[in-house]
Amino acid sequence: MSGSLTVRVLGDDEAAYVSLAAESLIASDLNLWETYLDRIGRQNVRVIYDGTMLVGGLTMYRIGQWFGGKVLPTAAVSGVAISPTHRGSGTCETLLREMLSELYHDGTALASLYASTQRLYRKVGFRQAGSQVLHSLPLASIASTSRDLPVRRYESPPQDQLAQVANENAKQCNGHLDRSPGLWDRLIHPNSGASTRTYVIGDEAEPVGYAIFQVGDRSAGVPQPLIATDLAATTLPALNRLMMLARDHRSMCNMLQWHGGPDDPMIFLAEEQNASVLNRYHWMTRVVNVAKALAGRGYSPRVSGVLDFEILDAVLPANQGRWRLVVEQGVASVEPGGTGALQMDVQTLAPLFSSFRSATQLAQLGLLEIRDGAQGRLADLMFAGPTPWMCEIF
Repeated sequence: MSGSLTVRVLGDDEAAYVSLAAESLIASDLNLWETYLDRIGRQNVRVIYDGTMLVGGLTMYRIGQWFGGKVLPTAAVSGVAISPTHRGSGTCETLLREMLSELYHDGTALASLYASTQRLYRKVGFRQAGSQVLHSLPLASIASTSRDLPVRRYESPPQDQLAQVANENAKQCNGHLDRSPGLWDRLIHPNSGASTRTYVIGDEAEPVGYAIFQVGDRSAGVPQPLIATDLAATTLPALNRLMMLARDHRSMCNMLQWHGGPDDPMIFLAEEQNASVLNRYHWMTRVVNVAKALAGRGYSPRVSGVLDFEILDAVLPANQGRWRLVVEQGVASVEPGGTGALQMDVQTLAPLFSSFRSATQLAQLGLLEIRDGAQGRLADLMFAGPTPWMCEIF
């Protein structure tokens, strides 16, 4: 390494980045990379040079992420690739630090990612903040319910209707994404090339649910799972209709597979206790702008009070220090100062912020110092909420 590392926006070096990323990420189909860059936007790719040699890069979906019923500007980071000649040299850490500095200065509150190695990302302030859980449920365990709500099937579904339902549903959850058009396209047209069927529940002017299904290869003559790449419902009748729609695939499928929450309501509504978890993966979040994130998050209107934080952040010095969070009936404001009664590294703030871990749990793990017991109890109440999860890996 020459010692002269610089980070740039992707330009006429696209071919060099794609070649490096395809090698590093074991994804050699160049057509898929073309689609990937179209979806993410080439202006959202950052590459790092050692002198005149491109040695790494990453990409960012510029999206929103829902917490407490409000959406915050977020960078969904993916495609992190470093040349084998520069691994272990600090090149990736430099790239991530430059990215975080850029995000802070452009007003982005959060960054989230799925990590191939957690140690690296913890060094720059990321920590586990939610789950992606793959469930499986026998279709025979879904109760027979009403088919009264209308269902429409689309080959090219209207993204605005899907987004309307998804975002209304996301207000009741933590961690869901306010997807970019590229992420929607990825769900509807998977990279695997599998065909999908999109069903929308309810009136065209006021949809209340949807499901994007794909069916496995039936050429072997054995039942295949019905895979929901995404589904959402904003009412109980819509959820029951979605479950009935899945059940009506029993002639060609035996199981429903979908990504849902750790305590998914469809499992609770099933007639038998024979659902299983096929995979569980945790995503990581980094609070990029402490003041903007704390002020922009939603809080329960039944909880009011003042929390005093002392944040340690060696990567983004503007976050360092004491911050006072004031919440009145769900409306928050943040200002510098306070007593610093809750002291933590910025990486520990992520699972507290997302409702993945309570202040008491983080203190028990030695990650948070509670200097005032009343402040710890108030933090437990203020950040209590649904367990965070999301559907997709990006």
